[in-house]
Amino acid sequence: RAQPQSSGDSTPINPDAFLPHPAEEKASSSSSSAAATAPANMEASLAVIKDTIHRTCPRVYDAATFAAARAAVRQVGGAAALKAELEGLGVVADGQLTTGLKPFNLFARVASGATVQDGMAGEAVALGRYSKRFMIACNRPENDEMWYSAEAEWVGRASMAEHHRFLILRDLQWSWFNVLSFGLEGGSSLLSAVELLEAMQAAAFEFVANTAGWSSNLGLYFHVYGHASVNALHLHMVDCNATGPTFGALQYKNLPLHSALQVLRSELTAASFPSPSDPLPAPL
Repeated sequence: RAQPQSSGDSTPINPDAFLPHPAEEKASSSSSSAAATAPANMEASLAVIKDTIHRTCPRVYDAATFAAARAAVRQVGGAAALKAELEGLGVVADGQLTTGLKPFNLFARVASGATVQDGMAGEAVALGRYSKRFMIACNRPENDEMWYSAEAEWVGRASMAEHHRFLILRDLQWSWFNVLSFGLEGGSSLLSAVELLEAMQAAAFEFVANTAGWSSNLGLYFHVYGHASVNALHLHMVDCNATGPTFGALQYKNLPLHSALQVLRSELTAASFPSPSDPLPAPL
């Protein structure tokens, strides 16, 4: 058995490895590759913002690159354009994330109860009071088991560490679908976004403190829209005392929660205290 890697740094597990159950996958797939090509091309033509982020922000792993990604979204229409894109892709309807099979949105399905993962309800008890707002999700068993593998078949597919889980949000409101969309409307939405990130951080540490086997060396990461494969909010919780070969494969898109929080707090401060160059309100 290959020896695990250890590091003081932290990075999230691979969300691309978190695939639907084979039965659900079969139900949601087309019967021929020819039939699948047209929808794939159509999706690409609709995903303008997603493609823009992927192309113009090839790395989103710290506060500076996250701020740049948010600026890129604003330049192509901001929250309204992003919502319209998600609606066109079938990801959002009536302001909520969709939970059907096409498109298949795993974390939205778990949050809604449409997909139930074995053992996760029991693990969610470790969230304590945060379980009313958040849930725990897991990777496929085989990907968890092969976290240590250096085989080409598993690097990039296997879990990133011996211990890892996903923290997901029960609220399926579209504006929470990805950390990139947080607070794009400004004002009170920024305040709510900061509060949510702080709550997710607290919930993650609560979970680890109450779960046997985890160390305190916890990595908390997001993948932004354009680099994420699942269009529902999920925080990667990784025990960085025992990481595998996939650990470093996704460094370019592993955004620490604290970096996202830094950017949103900065935006909130700027919105609350305009710079001297901003126009003053007209006198009464």
